[in-house]
Amino acid sequence: MKSVLAGLLVVTGVACSSDDEASNGREYAAEIRENFLESCRGAGGEDSYCLCVLEGLEGEYTQEEFIDVEVEMAASGATPPFITGLTTRCA
Repeated sequence: MKSVLAGLLVVTGVACSSDDEASNGREYAAEIRENFLESCRGAGGEDSYCLCVLEGLEGEYTQEEFIDVEVEMAASGATPPFITGLTTRCA
């Protein structure tokens, strides 16, 4: 699972460039969703796992909070407990 989490951090670089695409509060902008799923699959995640994690993140974090969490994870190397639990539940 660590390799999948590491792959998810790639999303932020592109996610920040899509600020003009507004999230509807429950689902992130299409570009962020696509980048997340592509990164997750590229890190070895199955489709069902990647979608489970994405939907869990959308249920917990707004799009802006998600981007902030990813930036924090990249800077600190620490994974928030919610995300660790989510990846375990989805596996």
